[in-house]
Amino acid sequence: MQGTRPATRALQAAATIAALSLWSHSAYAYLDPTTGSILLQGLLAGIAGLMVVLRLYWSRVKAFFRKLTGRA
Repeated sequence: MQGTRPATRALQAAATIAALSLWSHSAYAYLDPTTGSILLQGLLAGIAGLMVVLRLYWSRVKAFFRKLTGRA
C-alpha cells in the first residue's frame, strides 16, 4: 500500500467501510428528529463545500475537460 496514490487509498477505504456497513447486523436504534436534522445539515454543508471548491478551481476543472475532449 506504500506505492498507491491517495485517491486509490481513499477509494479502498470507502469500499471497505461500505462493505462492513452492509455486513453488520441490525442495531434496532432510535433516530430522533434532532439526529435527522444534523444529518441533513451535514449533507447540505458538504454540498455547499463542494460548490465553493468548484468555484475556486473552476478554470482548472474546465481546462481538464477541454484537454480530455481535445478542444483547445
